[in-house]
Amino acid sequence: MSKPLNVAVIGTGFIGRVHVSCARRAGAHVVGVAASTAERSKAAAASMNVPKGYASGLDATRDPDVDVIHICTPNAYHMEVAHAALEAGKHVICEKPLATSLSDARTLTKLAQTKGLVGTVPFVNRFHPMVREARERVQSAENGQIFLIQGSYL
Repeated sequence: MSKPLNVAVIGTGFIGRVHVSCARRAGAHVVGVAASTAERSKAAAASMNVPKGYASGLDATRDPDVDVIHICTPNAYHMEVAHAALEAGKHVICEKPLATSLSDARTLTKLAQTKGLVGTVPFVNRFHPMVREARERVQSAENGQIFLIQGSYL
């Protein structure tokens, strides 16, 4: 069995805390978090029982103990942090959107491929109540055989 991945989460708001929880449930070791200031990072680390509170997100990308960087910051910071993480040899899980321009997204995608790293954006809806209801309706066959379903939401 391989060793657990060491994770740092950048961004300690609601979704950052979700990433910390999910990483732990998946068996990863959360070694540090970074918030908007060093003081907030230390406070967030203490509140989530995480060993390190980094002075900045970029500091987290330089930590040799980290295998994976989770980016949960405001969109405008995604490119800078993801690029630094990939350059440092870290895998990246970046909240939507990956970048704020197509050019930046392509740059990050190419860098991840070149370095042989995982760069991904989570987009999981299978447990959303609407999706669960749709699945139940399809499986019940109450509407006959379904060939196509199309939907959208904001």
